[in-house]
Amino acid sequence: MDSNLSNEFSELVQAQADLWNLTIGFLKSMSLRCALDLGIADATNNHGQPMTLGQLQSTLSLPATKKPHLHRLLRMLAHVGFLLEKGASIGTEAVYGLSTMSRLVLKNEGAFSMFSLVRSQLDFIMVKPSLHLGDWFKQDDQQKPFEMAHDSTFLEMMSKNPKFNKIFNDAMERTNSFFIGAFVNNVSDVFKGIHSIVDVGGGTGALAKGIAENFPHVECTVLELPHVIRGIPNDGPVKFVSGNMFNYIPLADVVVLKWMLHDWCNEDCIKCITVMQRGNCFDG
Repeated sequence: MDSNLSNEFSELVQAQADLWNLTIGFLKSMSLRCALDLGIADATNNHGQPMTLGQLQSTLSLPATKKPHLHRLLRMLAHVGFLLEKGASIGTEAVYGLSTMSRLVLKNEGAFSMFSLVRSQLDFIMVKPSLHLGDWFKQDDQQKPFEMAHDSTFLEMMSKNPKFNKIFNDAMERTNSFFIGAFVNNVSDVFKGIHSIVDVGGGTGALAKGIAENFPHVECTVLELPHVIRGIPNDGPVKFVSGNMFNYIPLADVVVLKWMLHDWCNEDCIKCITVMQRGNCFDG
């Protein structure tokens, strides 16, 4: 075969393989979502050692008819590094154990668990907007893909969907706990000379509470939307203020904007920074 034709054929085959990987790559994410919904990592962890296919099927109380399909799911999870597959050979039944990745989604791992964060990002509410990107590009308006998919903004969805609101806020609380550990152990000097902090969009106050507990000389405030902090007592070490960062931000030595500005366009980010620089504060 002509070498040029051979090279062209090889490139074509590789391009097809790459296209297949790109086309069905979402199955990796959905396999992870399925693993979280079934509780595979926690079941394996509670067992104390790697488990066979049959043990997992029984422990998870799955119908016998689903056993072959569970096997395919476990192989996929092992392929992407979520599980460790051992002993798969002729006459030897494979066992599946936890990897470092799967340990990160154990529900009982406290501050280091990423279960809520991963689960919230793989929720249908978060996935559906991606199916509207093509239509969004064709429209000359300010509507976001999320709004096109759900006929509401993300914040409106959080307000009217208590279940998703809880999942998302739990995720933010877990990640904030992780950051507190980093602050206390590695960069505690950053709080020297700081007497007050306002955490803008600070959720249920995990980050602010962690700062207040470890640095009691710092007065901590959380600015959040009403539906997020509804029902949270305001008599603890952290003060909760209901409001909108585009209208005012409480005065403080430091304003924390953790994972906030990426949600907004440049104009809105500038508006928020302008409000902060003006020193607009909550009067009450």
